[in-house]
Amino acid sequence: MYVTDRTTFSPDVTLSVPSYRIEAFDGKLLHLSPEPESIPVDLSGLDAHAVAQATAIQPEGWELRGLIALDSGLFTTVMKQARTEGNVQRLGTVLEDAWYWLSPIDVRFVAQRNQSVVVGLFR
Repeated sequence: MYVTDRTTFSPDVTLSVPSYRIEAFDGKLLHLSPEPESIPVDLSGLDAHAVAQATAIQPEGWELRGLIALDSGLFTTVMKQARTEGNVQRLGTVLEDAWYWLSPIDVRFVAQRNQSVVVGLFR
């Protein structure tokens, strides 16, 4: 996990964001394992909505705590399943013994298998 928060998140940088593999999903909890590589992510292309998503306190009181990269096609499938089951607000994962709510930083991402999406970890 690339550790950041809403006060240190900067859209003017390129980051090396750790990549994780989706192992399983039970309707609420996404089971992940770290990949050996990190993905370079240029945040300068984010629009105002994406920056606001990363820097705001969410309605639930959650705040950004980190970033990871996931396969965008698989993550889209997971989000659709969570939405269908009414669990999109509880879609999360456990990393380093802490539970995080997952949400893409840029909701306009294009879902393509073997392409990454940057996902915010909120708590």
